[in-house]
Parts: sequence; C-alpha cells; structure tokens
Amino acid sequence: MRVSSFAVARPAPVDRNAVTQASSYYSVVGPHAAVARFTITVAAGKKMVVEHYNANIIRLGVATVAGEIDWSIGIASGAATAVLARGYSFTNTSNVQTGFANGCAVTVYAGETVTGSTADGSTGGTILFDLSVKATIFDA
Repeated sequence: MRVSSFAVARPAPVDRNAVTQASSYYSVVGPHAAVARFTITVAAGKKMVVEHYNANIIRLGVATVAGEIDWSIGIASGAATAVLARGYSFTNTSNVQTGFANGCAVTVYAGETVTGSTADGSTGGTILFDLSVKATIFDA
C-alpha cells in the first residue's frame, strides 16, 4: 500500500531504518577508580529505545581490604545524568554474585549518551564485571 502523506500514517519506529545496538563489558579486573566501560551516543536525526540492560558482579579474588564495588548504567543529556540502574556491593567472599536485570522502554534522543561504568575501591582482589545494554536506534 502506498501512503502519499506521513500525516496519514507515519511508519512505526521499527520501520524507520531501525538497527540493533548492543554494547557490553565483560572482564575480570582489580581495584580501580570509576571508569566508563562503554558509551552509546545517539546521532543527529535518530532516536534510541533502550529495551534491556543488565549487570552482574562476582568477587573472584578476595581483597586484602574490601571496599565498595560499584556499577552503573546512565543516560547523559547535556550536564544532567539520569541513572537507569546503579548497584554496589561490599562483599569480600569469593564467588558471591550481585546482579540486576531490567526490561524497559526508555527513549534516548539525539546527542544523549548511554554509559556503563564500573569502580572497585578495594585493596587487592578481583571482580568479574558483566554489564550490557540492548537497544534499537531508528530515524526520528
């Protein structure tokens, strides 16, 4: 069917040059200051819907002194940041998992970014960080 005017029927987002965007970080690391592990920036003329995000952390190596272990997934728009999810743990027991997963429909606009970050304030030890985001980017 041919539509002569988009005022009549604008295509659904999935029909507007939609592409999947999946970003993740999976690594065993030692203590570190807060650092961005992945960033997705929405290009001009596009929108993005975050469909799912998750994070898991597992203490693998016991720390000499346990500190706060952090992860976050947030959306930055200009100088403001909205946190989709943030988690933390103080565990110093090996093989203890702390996790979070969420299905959602958060719209991210052109120029905004989604970032996954980690931090470990412990002295010694190692943590397995597993963060991921799945989204769809389409024409605005």
